[in-house]
Amino acid sequence: MGTDGADDRSPGMRRLLAKQREQDARNAAGQLADTLHAEIRHRLLSVAEDFRDRGPTHRAADETDVLSAALLVRQEDVDTVGTVLSEARTQHPALRIRFLGPWPPYSFTDAQTHPLAAAERLQ
Repeated sequence: MGTDGADDRSPGMRRLLAKQREQDARNAAGQLADTLHAEIRHRLLSVAEDFRDRGPTHRAADETDVLSAALLVRQEDVDTVGTVLSEARTQHPALRIRFLGPWPPYSFTDAQTHPLAAAERLQ
């Protein structure tokens, strides 16, 4: 190593080490995302009547998915959901949270038992 911290390794070795550091950073981000997912999901489940994990969403290349979900919440508990998410954001400033709704509970209906869906299948 040089005196200014520069690496005396070959360009190939520097590239390999850089790739390894990137992979280590992705792995650490994934582990943190798993931990945050469990924590936030647990807190939201304490408020929600029902919870549907929606899976990965579109994100920037340098972001890691933590949670994308639809919650069935009583009207009087909507603000509590906002509080849970605000607290998560305060505890983990790097989180990017989008809280949309309330929306009609379409995610929680069973299309097979819905009258219109049954009528469409008969036609």
